[in-house]
Amino acid sequence: VTVTKYERMPYLGTLTVTSNILKGDVDGNGTVDIVDAQKIGTYAVGLPVYDLIPEAADVDCDGSITTVDALQVNQMYAGLISAFPCP
Repeated sequence: VTVTKYERMPYLGTLTVTSNILKGDVDGNGTVDIVDAQKIGTYAVGLPVYDLIPEAADVDCDGSITTVDALQVNQMYAGLISAFPCP
């Protein structure tokens, strides 16, 4: 986010932007579930997914959305892992 000081508008302080994105919750419904894994997998193979939140899909933080991300979401949903590799 860029904050510009306008001629007639003094700079008033610090702008902090926070995000409440839940890693793995690509449809934004508040839970990480099998539907999220399916959407990530579909996106990873190049098929269109219209309600995917990309920032939530890259659960291993390698900079891309792949089938590995879908696998990790599946593992989280199944209880095989308790956290993703990155926050």
